[in-house]
Amino acid sequence: INFEEYIAKCFNLLDIDGYLFFESHNVSGPGTGSVGDDGDMNAKFDVVEQYFEVVDFYMTRRFIPLIDIDKLFVILKRRSAHQPTARRTFDLERAKQVYH
Repeated sequence: INFEEYIAKCFNLLDIDGYLFFESHNVSGPGTGSVGDDGDMNAKFDVVEQYFEVVDFYMTRRFIPLIDIDKLFVILKRRSAHQPTARRTFDLERAKQVYH
């Protein structure tokens, strides 16, 4: 399934006000849509925020320094209904600066 179908499926599986915990792959990738490339997170969140509100986000340090990469973690709350006109609040460049 494509990304929007995946997000819509998550939306339909959750109750209203349910939470989705989202972990990225490589947010420093070129954003070309290849496997593991999440450099296109702003475009993805144009879709995500139609279904979910962003509660919080932060980067996490890699677990194994030589073979892993830092990842983005986003906490999302399900909207009461799909809102196709919802505007994205998430910004990848800003998110890449926030570490916990």
